Amino acid sequence: MDLGNKIRELRLKKNYTQEDLANLLGTSIQSISRWENGTTYPDISLLPLIASTFHVTVDYLLGADIIHNAKILEEIKQKVKEYRKIGNNVKCYEYVKEMYEKYPSIEELQLIFAEVCFEAGNFNKSYTEEGIVVAKKVIETTLDEDIRFKAADDLFYLYLKNDRKDKKRLKEVYDKYLKKYLKKDYYKDDILVGDELLKYYQKESLSLLSSFWNILMGLYNDNLYCKEELIDIYKKFNIITKTLFDNEDYDLETIWFLQTINDRIARLYVKLNDFDNAYIYLSIAADYAILHDTREDNIKHTSLLFNKLEDKRDDISWSGNLDEFGNQCFEMLYNLKRPVFDPIREDSRFKDLIDKITKYSKQYN
Repeated sequence: MDLGNKIRELRLKKNYTQEDLANLLGTSIQSISRWENGTTYPDISLLPLIASTFHVTVDYLLGADIIHNAKILEEIKQKVKEYRKIGNNVKCYEYVKEMYEKYPSIEELQLIFAEVCFEAGNFNKSYTEEGIVVAKKVIETTLDEDIRFKAADDLFYLYLKNDRKDKKRLKEVYDKYLKKYLKKDYYKDDILVGDELLKYYQKESLSLLSSFWNILMGLYNDNLYCKEELIDIYKKFNIITKTLFDNEDYDLETIWFLQTINDRIARLYVKLNDFDNAYIYLSIAADYAILHDTREDNIKHTSLLFNKLEDKRDDISWSGNLDEFGNQCFEMLYNLKRPVFDPIREDSRFKDLIDKITKYSKQYN
């Protein structure tokens, strides 16, 4: 009886579900399922805990072959670690190849061999080609989806090292084996060409602006800088954004970022009793709110860094408050009711600003 069947038999005797056992062992339900299906087996470090959970010995759980393979893998990993530490990739390749030929059925060893072939490929292209053969074999024969993904990842980078210009082959590996596992396009810069590659980089550049805005919101909420420092940092966002969008052809999300940034600058000035500057930056925020709500629905960017991208109002997927407020002018009016603006509420400039925004405000229908 193999290890997976033994674990299943012992689990059922205890009336444990796979979830119960996963919780006891601090692992996932998927791992338990794979063990019981025989597609993989537990890490050797887990065996004593599994044995004690079922009140049996490790020897009872394991047959001699499984114990032997687990020990062999640990020895190989340690040796590979030593070779990598001294940077001797060729010697590492020679050692792992010898072990691979001796134990060709151990899937994890096959993955290790593909990886060291990649590393040794810096010295000889034939190593890379050998790694490609091994990675393909794992993909075609394994029953474990995790191992198949790791092998496909190895295959992708082996192809990349072998001939990074062969975009067609790289895309085939990505589409067939990798795409379904990924939430983000980690490999796109390696498989795209021409305008599609440029568009990818432009989208990535735009996402950096979004990340920067998120950081600034965190700084505001967590009081990590004094008010004067925060104002200076927030003004830099305005400068950076105008530098990136040299034609000021902002997408709707960036307009919303600019509105909120300048709104925060105004709030900080109110707290510092600098009401003149507070009004200046509230006016800037209002202009961006109006721009957001009156800009053409669809634009093609002309700024150099984004000139392959388009922005369509129907494609909005960012986390603004449109569902709650309907448009940004209405949102700004809502926010201007906050107590932080009480010190300037009776100022004629503030009232004029309210009137200006109100002309463009509408609730979401």
